[in-house]
Amino acid sequence: EIDTVFGPRAKDNEELRGLLNAGHRRTGVSYRCVGDGGQQTVQAFPSYAAVAVAGLGWLPDTIMTRSVIIRMRRRAPNEHVEAFRSRIHEPEGHALRDRLAVWADSVRETIEGSFPEMPEGVSDRPADVWEPLLAIADAAGGHWPERARAACVELVAAATAGDKASLGIRLLTDLRDTVFCG
Repeated sequence: EIDTVFGPRAKDNEELRGLLNAGHRRTGVSYRCVGDGGQQTVQAFPSYAAVAVAGLGWLPDTIMTRSVIIRMRRRAPNEHVEAFRSRIHEPEGHALRDRLAVWADSVRETIEGSFPEMPEGVSDRPADVWEPLLAIADAAGGHWPERARAACVELVAAATAGDKASLGIRLLTDLRDTVFCG
């Protein structure tokens, strides 16, 4: 629950922010001091990693712009979902993971060094973030390239428009943050 790390009651957590910011590129490193007392040296630590986080509200802009934002909402009272049971779903997840690993190995050379076509209007950092996902969709073929690009356009637009909440929502959010969380 990333809102406990970066939310209104959290401390700054600049070290974690720096690690996440650097980790969105394969060449990313995070610098730390290593050693004792006067014998400290600065060392670069590779930090490239896919990270999935969930939480309420917004993250710092530096993380939001390096992310694929998928808005979640509470389930409506009339919506029904299958209950998650680890003894059933965990083996299914492992089987899917294994199938995906075999497939990923089979398309690795196709994907490496590819430059997928970006949807119109997706450039700069969002393009950096979406490029590997679109390369994977292109390698999968079928309807996946079209679906991935449609999702890209919709999610990039939603992420940039989402911070323009109505005045009432912004007022309620500010009151919550100030009165109850401040």
